[in-house]
Amino acid sequence: MALAACAGGLAWGIRGQYGHETGAMIAGVLVGFVLVLLHGRHLTAIQSARSVAMFALGVSIGGSMTYGQTLGLTQDGPLIGNNDAYRWGMLGLAIKGGVWISIGATMFGMGLSRKRYGVIEVTVLIVAMTCALLVGTELLNRPFDPEQRSLPQLYFSDHWHWEPDLSDKPRRECWGGLCAAMAVFLAYVGLIKRDGLAWSLGCWGLLAGAIGFPAGQTIQSYTRWHPEWKNLIPVESIASQINWHNMMETAFGFVFGAIVGLACWLSRKDIAQEEATIERPTVSLTVLVEMLLLAIHVRLLIAWNFQSIPWLDAVADLAIPMTLLPLIVVVGGRFGPFLVSLPVVVLPIAGLTLKQLCFTEDTWPLLIGIDLYVAAPILVATSVAVFLATQTRYQEKAAWFAPIGLVTSTWIFFFLNDAFFHSPWIWEPWTGRTANGFIFSIFAICLTIAATWYAPDLSTEQPGKTTGN
Repeated sequence: MALAACAGGLAWGIRGQYGHETGAMIAGVLVGFVLVLLHGRHLTAIQSARSVAMFALGVSIGGSMTYGQTLGLTQDGPLIGNNDAYRWGMLGLAIKGGVWISIGATMFGMGLSRKRYGVIEVTVLIVAMTCALLVGTELLNRPFDPEQRSLPQLYFSDHWHWEPDLSDKPRRECWGGLCAAMAVFLAYVGLIKRDGLAWSLGCWGLLAGAIGFPAGQTIQSYTRWHPEWKNLIPVESIASQINWHNMMETAFGFVFGAIVGLACWLSRKDIAQEEATIERPTVSLTVLVEMLLLAIHVRLLIAWNFQSIPWLDAVADLAIPMTLLPLIVVVGGRFGPFLVSLPVVVLPIAGLTLKQLCFTEDTWPLLIGIDLYVAAPILVATSVAVFLATQTRYQEKAAWFAPIGLVTSTWIFFFLNDAFFHSPWIWEPWTGRTANGFIFSIFAICLTIAATWYAPDLSTEQPGKTTGN
């Protein structure tokens, strides 16, 4: 629980700088690597990679939800002291957080399960979830016509009911659609596929998000409702510099990581434990096909994050359709699981770091920024992914995959976020990023120590050749 909490706190704290869907994938990668490190060392390398990649893809889906004004219901100045608004906002956060983590945890369970999912199967599942999303949005998140003051009956963003003089426009919500998609997802894995592990982790994920999001926001809203909190910190300059929004994100990740970690421990007997119980991983795509599909996805990912293409934005903003191509590559490809869990997740984070430091802020010359923040991390991530994919054949156990992948991912994301934060070391004058930067350092060190502790003995093991424990 502690290690998964560190991974979740680090990842979700970093996520806030990079946006909803692509940023959330960091949590799937780091928490996924930790849980494979602890409970999946006996699994094949490719199954381990698939589990991590599927967690990243699944948790990205919830990033399509808006929640800024939901947070506002619990902390906006005009609403301080309004207990009804506070309770309604917290309820909204519980629903949104629960759906967000449930979908990711369910997909992670699919990867860890003894069951196998084929390319056609996941394609149909993604199509069904997209249809459920559209239907659920129409039923629960419509009508939406702010000009006519027409909003859904269940609406968890701020609006004129709570603040009659609110200048911000109400935001379009999609939590109802994702609830419907989640229901279809859980029904399929539980009732049709009979995948007890995926269904169990999905339910635990629902609890993890429903507790984690309000728990994190409780910390931030307390500082707004009780300004005297600063008296608890003896150094006034430090107290005034703490970024409580980032603390909320870090706490959310810490709590949900701990609960999902507990869920994996409780369900450890449902993870394939013996070679005889593990179906041979299916590789149904040729290398040429999986590389082509992956290239198309990467191009769409770049366009979605850094360009404005109306038709692509309309489809990609639904989030679920954007997981189709990489999910096909993950469940049917040989190299895809490794590439998706490492360089594909790094790519948008690297690009957004470059955008911030070389375009928005003009901190570095463009060529240096490209080399330092894009080329270098992507090259490292790709090299590690190819090494792991070629050195650990899929019929062998994967005790090497998780520690190498965990250390690589942890420090790439830490490095990029540290640059985004302008290296807020505690011995420098404190800024709003220093406290979180220090916490992230502790988390990253703990994960590195854990990866080293659980790695195979270098004196007796070679990558791809392990004896289990």
